[in-house]
Amino acid sequence: MIRIIELQRRAGVCTVTFDDAPPLRCSRDFAQRLRLAAGQQIDAVLLERLRETAASDLAERLARRLLRRPRSRREIAARLLSEGLPDAAVRDALELLEAEGEHDESEDALALARRCVPRGEQDWNEVRRRCGQRLRRRGFSPATALRAVQIAWQERCASEEAEPQASGSAKFRSPVR
Repeated sequence: MIRIIELQRRAGVCTVTFDDAPPLRCSRDFAQRLRLAAGQQIDAVLLERLRETAASDLAERLARRLLRRPRSRREIAARLLSEGLPDAAVRDALELLEAEGEHDESEDALALARRCVPRGEQDWNEVRRRCGQRLRRRGFSPATALRAVQIAWQERCASEEAEPQASGSAKFRSPVR
């Protein structure tokens, strides 16, 4: 039997330290649901099952937290893997979030492109190159990045053309379609 020595809780993550096994990282909710406590005895087989389940639960919770801001699937996966989570748990968590509709990579790319496309008179090719590179560095595919920049540019041009009509002149031209 393996004994739990201590539970360290920090920022939604709980690290369970054992006397004769490597530590277990899990979400705080996971530790509370299982009523893990210092001094508790756990069977080695049960501990292995806990490790598998805890990794999936933690990957899902951390991915949900990362999705508070627009991110690509690759960026989320890289961050979860850097936390030491198994590849299978990361893949399962991302698939679950996409199946639930909580992660749409094209919407996230568009949100970032809207921030990237500058206001004021700019050359379409320069904006496409600069914003496209920024999105690709964040892990978006070239096609997703280009489409997001095109939509953001068209939205920006439409809003800027509507404003100057009151003063009588249009500043921008739309990109070649």
